[in-house]
Amino acid sequence: MKVVWTRTALAERDAILTFIFQDNPAVAFEMDDRFGDAAATLESLPDRGRPGAIQGTRELSPHPNYRLIYEVSQGRVVILSILHAARQWPPATP
Repeated sequence: MKVVWTRTALAERDAILTFIFQDNPAVAFEMDDRFGDAAATLESLPDRGRPGAIQGTRELSPHPNYRLIYEVSQGRVVILSILHAARQWPPATP
């Protein structure tokens, strides 16, 4: 199964890694590997994550502090968001 990252998820990933990189570049590279490796496992195990807060989504934790939010749709795994575990998902609506 193909794994596809949305623009939103890629932007969130970049922001997380940029923030970490400021304090510790080595950890930022390690975290980037964790995110990529976790997403890659979904190619063969798309149901690996637990059911998500929104029906039809799943959540996978590549690190205790981060969650990948994804859905399996039309033979693909679509990474919808990546966020710190302390952040609310789904986002609150005004």
